[in-house]
Amino acid sequence: MQSKQASVQLSFLVSPFVKPLNYSTNTSTSLTPTASTCSIVKKCITLLQLRASSSQFKLKQVHAFFIRHGVPLTNLDLGKHLIYTLVSLSAPMSYAHNIFSHIRDPNIFAWNTMIRGYAESENPTPALDLYHKMHVSCIKPDTHTFGEKVHSVAIRNGFESLIFVQNGLVHMYAAFGHVEEACKLFELMRDRDLVAWNSEINGFALNGRPNEALVLFRKMVLEGVELDGFTMVSLFSACAELGALALGRRAHVYMSKFGLSENLNVNNALLDFYAKCGNIREAKKVFHEMKDRNVVSWTSLIVGFAVKGFGKEALELFEEWKERDWAGFVKEAYKYIQNMPVPPNAVIWRTLLGVCTVHGHLAIGEIARAQLLQLEPKYDGDFVLLSNLYASEQRWFDVQKVRRTTVQEKVKKTPGHSRVELGNRV
Repeated sequence: MQSKQASVQLSFLVSPFVKPLNYSTNTSTSLTPTASTCSIVKKCITLLQLRASSSQFKLKQVHAFFIRHGVPLTNLDLGKHLIYTLVSLSAPMSYAHNIFSHIRDPNIFAWNTMIRGYAESENPTPALDLYHKMHVSCIKPDTHTFGEKVHSVAIRNGFESLIFVQNGLVHMYAAFGHVEEACKLFELMRDRDLVAWNSEINGFALNGRPNEALVLFRKMVLEGVELDGFTMVSLFSACAELGALALGRRAHVYMSKFGLSENLNVNNALLDFYAKCGNIREAKKVFHEMKDRNVVSWTSLIVGFAVKGFGKEALELFEEWKERDWAGFVKEAYKYIQNMPVPPNAVIWRTLLGVCTVHGHLAIGEIARAQLLQLEPKYDGDFVLLSNLYASEQRWFDVQKVRRTTVQEKVKKTPGHSRVELGNRV
């Protein structure tokens, strides 16, 4: 009787929107992820917004309805709306977490909603764990990620004095682009380990403040903190941004002193630094001394040759690279970027897009472009690379679409400029 009553209530709730599907024992007529499923998902979302937002009971009815009609538990669209409604109703986070755990590739909206839900719940500690998992999954936070909420959780629970929590907060603020907040927290730390220094230096380097990154690096050396590969990558990136050749050379000495000469990431950063500063001879030397090379190594030197007018050398190196199976390199590069310990920045995704353009690897190229749209949506060079990639595949409609977008978005070519290093100042 109770089951029948629940069915009547469910039918009453959904009847204005959805005509229940008829099932048969014939598997050919069962619901599969088709247009029918998409239609049900849209109607369930409408139900969530119009009716379920006022009651957990109604929300559970809608949830039961879409499960009964075969909508996959991995569906992102419905999953994120369910989570959002649950959090808005202050429902148990265990319910929201169960839905979240089934979503295939949750987007930043889903992550943000879960972090907010935990931060505002009676047990907010999992918000910190969830932020860490988001970072490990290479999901880049946005301005809606609840950094301040996570910080308040740490304070409220007495965790702010723990060094690993402090390190996580410094990294979090730097990753959000809130460099000033990261700097304040860093200065307040009584004990700073290598992770804290690296997070702050990398935060400056990634957020267009290379001078501050170099100043902090000098302070780190003076305090006797031992460097590692992450430190050197951030340092070389800052030197390349400023064109600080003399300082980068001294950093090269540090690199050898601390036994980092065979670190692939550091060697790539060093190679890129020399190439961008115009010292092609040193860039070639670094490249040829590398025991291991990946797609970043090859691309950095090829681009360095081309930009500095060494067209013949660039083509020769490119031909040598082609002989080593370029398709494998592109896939290897993408896999490498996905597994990076820190979120890849625009330069890394742009390098991958450039390689895909050269080699015509459309699928990975579009993935790289999607990431760049989130990081630097109006960088003029990316539109050129994408247009060339579509042209190489003879997708002329997409070429025209990209060009129309540049006009509609009023994308302008970045003017060239030069810097001069004098007396260790740029």
